[in-house]
Amino acid sequence: MDVISEILEMIGEIAELIVTEILRKKKAKKIKQNKENERSRKRQCTTK
Repeated sequence: MDVISEILEMIGEIAELIVTEILRKKKAKKIKQNKENERSRKRQCTTK
């Protein structure tokens, strides 16, 4: 039974790491998109 609980604990830790990584990538993607949008807006202002 002890082995099973250790395995379940490891699975939980792995799932937590995966979720954390997904959220980190999502946040990085959003930041990148915001920067691109900001650059695009600046370009539009200077070309008009």
